[in-house]
Amino acid sequence: MYTGYLISESFENPEFLNKLKVKKVEVEYFKNAKGTEKDLKVWHLFEVIASEKDILKTSKLVSEKIKFGWYVHFYDSKRLYVIFTNKIFIFPMETTFKSEEYKECFKYAITHGVEKKYMFKTAKEIK
Repeated sequence: MYTGYLISESFENPEFLNKLKVKKVEVEYFKNAKGTEKDLKVWHLFEVIASEKDILKTSKLVSEKIKFGWYVHFYDSKRLYVIFTNKIFIFPMETTFKSEEYKECFKYAITHGVEKKYMFKTAKEIK
């Protein structure tokens, strides 16, 4: 089973999230929104689960819907999916990400609107 974290504000129309298997939703409020991600004051973090059978289909759907400059990730104990607008990276789950796939993903992220500070480098950061 894969677990994913999706911020509803990262989608132009987040209604499709209602069709996913949502485990929980957390609302995060930023007291001083200036300088926070996209200067949002509040965001809604959806924890979603997807089966091995559904992960590729779910990833493709998210990839079609997510705004430029944002990303989503799904993971299990063996693999990590990192999803951008019309681009999906799949690589092995590592304690510290050093694989060539991760390096390519990181480079892609920072050249496609994601600030370096929002990209993870270790497995602890994504859970």
